[in-house]
Amino acid sequence: MDEGLLVSIVVVEVALLATSLVVLVGHAVSLAARQRRQSPGIAHAARSLRPALDGRPLDRDSLRELARLPTNAQVRVFGDLSASLGGSQKQHLARIAAEVGLLEKAERWCSSRRWGTRLRGVRVLTLLGGGGTVVPPLFDDPRPEVRAQAAQWAGDHPKPNSIDRLLSMLSDPETLCRFTVKDSLLRVEHAAADPLLRSLMLGATPEALEVAVGIADARFLGPALESFPRCADPLAGCRAGRLDRRLPGHRCPDRITPRSRPQRARRGREGSREARSLAGGRCPGGAPS
Repeated sequence: MDEGLLVSIVVVEVALLATSLVVLVGHAVSLAARQRRQSPGIAHAARSLRPALDGRPLDRDSLRELARLPTNAQVRVFGDLSASLGGSQKQHLARIAAEVGLLEKAERWCSSRRWGTRLRGVRVLTLLGGGGTVVPPLFDDPRPEVRAQAAQWAGDHPKPNSIDRLLSMLSDPETLCRFTVKDSLLRVEHAAADPLLRSLMLGATPEALEVAVGIADARFLGPALESFPRCADPLAGCRAGRLDRRLPGHRCPDRITPRSRPQRARRGREGSREARSLAGGRCPGGAPS
């Protein structure tokens, strides 16, 4: 290769690298300067919000100041406060966020063509509430980051439809989504028990068995014992054994095998009958119960 051409290529690459560094440093400096400018307003907004969290009305001047804050500053104010609140205080905070228009913006973001904007919208709605009509469609979003955030939102909104959708997402191809779905189902716990029981009755997947172990409802044992011999996962017996050990009065080995299954089946009979009822009166294999 010609030496002059090689030198030209190196010079161009060095120039591109230097330009990238300048852009990154400039962006960091601009972001830091913006945060310094916004910090007093954010601190004042947080102070004005605290009395309203106890149910006292927020005065009009404070409400106007909140509405005038840049959107990213509003997200920061409400997000920081929401992380440490629960119950009625969080409901008051969500009401104020709706009054200043932040929840409406977040719902619009959920319909954006840019996946990062959709993700931002679901995150805000997860923190503050709302989104009952715009978040469920994002369970099928092409981006796993958005699907995972929608699953986290569902953990804070344990409605029957959202729980059924979470159970269907246990087979999501992305590890991030499956992990978040399991966490959400374990957080809603008892609200997920009946839908999970129906799912186990139709065929226990390894992921559903893991959630069943975490919730540890005695009704799960019968369907788990009936389903695991047909499960391709070699660890299914271990998960069924873990489920049995979580229940009172267990006598189960560390791993259930097809040989030990008949001794366990008697213990799970009651749960199995209830599962058949919830599943519409049919066994996993399709025969009438």
